[in-house]
Amino acid sequence: MANNNGYAYTSNPRHNILQSRRFSINQSTDRKNQRDIRHCTLRKHIPQTSETKKRRTAQPRPHRKILQHQTELPKLPTDRHVNRNGTREKKNFLAKRNDQILFLTEIDKLLNETETIRSVSSINPAKNIKLNKTELLFLLRKTPEYHNETLQLYKEMLKLQKKRNLKINSLILDRNDFHELIKSDETNPLREALSEKTIFFGPQAFWSEIKQVTETTEIRNIKTETKPANISNLDLTYNLYRFGYKEFGLQLAKGKTFCIEYITTAILLQDDARLTEAIPIILAKNSYKSNTLAFLTQKFETTGKLLGLLKILHTIKPTRETAETIDFLETFNAETIPADEESILQKMRLYNAL
Repeated sequence: MANNNGYAYTSNPRHNILQSRRFSINQSTDRKNQRDIRHCTLRKHIPQTSETKKRRTAQPRPHRKILQHQTELPKLPTDRHVNRNGTREKKNFLAKRNDQILFLTEIDKLLNETETIRSVSSINPAKNIKLNKTELLFLLRKTPEYHNETLQLYKEMLKLQKKRNLKINSLILDRNDFHELIKSDETNPLREALSEKTIFFGPQAFWSEIKQVTETTEIRNIKTETKPANISNLDLTYNLYRFGYKEFGLQLAKGKTFCIEYITTAILLQDDARLTEAIPIILAKNSYKSNTLAFLTQKFETTGKLLGLLKILHTIKPTRETAETIDFLETFNAETIPADEESILQKMRLYNAL
């Protein structure tokens, strides 16, 4: 008996199985040959691989530039080995210093108690923790209570400093001050902190602000930390001139530009009473960031000297900036070092700073 495929079946089951297998193999071979034929037919109409590459290279692709432009990310002031959210740095730091977990838990508790703080970063934590200190960068929301919120945050950090036996220096900035300092051409603590920070809380908020800045300005971070005591006489003289103070008999040459807060701190670290009286003059003639100045006085322990000068300045020429800075410095519980009010008044008259 034969089936539709032309194979004869017998009473032997084994023979029938072998016949079926031969039929399946033949069918597979036929289908493969058909595919090969179709494939060869299509290949006749397709150019060779080298020709294809040549044509693709020669053909203009105007959409390529648009795609690159659309996917291009802003240049951020971070090292190429560092991820944007700071998770890697945080894990690496805590893996080596798990004793800091309790400290960060206290910071986290503070974040839960207030809605003002958007982000908290640590500036060069690995280096500072070896010196039993930490430098924190707080990014606050824009609020009309900026001064009071900052004052309260300083008080909380002082409590935590006493509790943990850890010196805490705090750079507290709201959105406006954060943007102004980043965009500045002057050397300032925030621009230096960008390349050495580790974000512990609120990385999305931090990078959101950075992204907004990069849309209008190229961020140029500074990788070396300024030591105010090492600012050269040339740079000091040049910047004092920029801020409206020039000593007679000194020749002026262009130097590196520093923010007024760094120049003030550099003078305070020198044992020069005559030069110290330049501080009320430049602060009276220029605007400055109270929070940045407070951070530097904490860091370099010049609070007492500056407090004595500011109290005299506020008596002679009261301003909001001076009053707010005095509030911050008095929070640090430093002893005020008195200054010569009459001599300062005479100099301010001489330099038209009244």
